[in-house]
Amino acid sequence: MKEVTEFFAITISGSLYRIWLDDINDIHVEKISLKNSSRSEIETAMSLQKGQFLGITRIGLITYDSENEECYAFPQFVSTKRWRSRTSAIAALFLDKEEAVEEFMRNNLFKMIDPRWQDATNKTLKAISHSHTSFIIPLEEELALPIDF
Repeated sequence: MKEVTEFFAITISGSLYRIWLDDINDIHVEKISLKNSSRSEIETAMSLQKGQFLGITRIGLITYDSENEECYAFPQFVSTKRWRSRTSAIAALFLDKEEAVEEFMRNNLFKMIDPRWQDATNKTLKAISHSHTSFIIPLEEELALPIDF
């Protein structure tokens, strides 16, 4: 099965992100809309600092580098000194951009792993899976999402 190369995230702070891998497997996390802004679209997209991996965690999306360039690592086992940047906590994940944008624009208050989008979040996490080489879903309670998928 082909690995997921793009998905979308709504965070509890009212931001919508596009996350994708480019042709050389660089991870990009770009804020494409901000709810508390005076405009619904951000003219110049803001991006998180790139990292070797992207952790999909209970505290948000984290870009980070491994301790060892050849080593696959979960974010909880990597020094926070190697964390590049992160978002606020995740409210929902989507595989489809249109669905993500529609739900983001239609709603104002977002909770961590919001029950309104639990099905979409589950579907996205299942598609990414625990075996993805760049998008890492931690299992340990410390950073694991409070959701079974």
